[in-house]
Amino acid sequence: KNAVDEVFKNYEKYMGAQTEQLVSSFKAGTPRQHGENLLALRQATDDALQEIVSPFYKAISQEGKKIPVDITEAVGEQVKAIRARHRGKPQKDPQTGKTTFKINWPDDAARKAHTYLTNIPEKLTFQEAHTNLSVVKQRLFELSKSPDSSKAAAKIYEDTIKILETQMDEAAESLSPAIKQQYDEVTRTYRNGRKVIDDT
Repeated sequence: KNAVDEVFKNYEKYMGAQTEQLVSSFKAGTPRQHGENLLALRQATDDALQEIVSPFYKAISQEGKKIPVDITEAVGEQVKAIRARHRGKPQKDPQTGKTTFKINWPDDAARKAHTYLTNIPEKLTFQEAHTNLSVVKQRLFELSKSPDSSKAAAKIYEDTIKILETQMDEAAESLSPAIKQQYDEVTRTYRNGRKVIDDT
């Protein structure tokens, strides 16, 4: 508990210093430089947040080795929903006579988002789930800033985030009370920190 508190205090000090530096940078410079400063701050903050929470998720994974984050059912339901949203024309197999529906992707970004989702292992440690969650949130942020933004891809990433967060929280209910408390504190800090970063 003390270790968790100490790390979070260091994070708060870091963020305070970064904010002061950002405010100072806005006293001079062009709009372009301001934008570059914001992006640099966002990346530095993201890196600091990952450095803080990753060891804790690793420790939680070691303590809860027999408690997997199982996303099997949730991903299966999500894939069905994706296929229903983007169902293409029916195609009949000439050999089997079976009719199938190919996915009619609206863009390549949506296809890539679907591929990422289906490639996530069905059962994960807390650290693995956290790593995938961070990757998906980063992809969603980059997509939101892209001139070629894709609503279909964003929807898949948003649903993937919900799946990972929900299943992590559900698996955490089986942790010991002490580890569960640590999980709650670290997860709350991570999610709040990511929200600040992604809203920047």
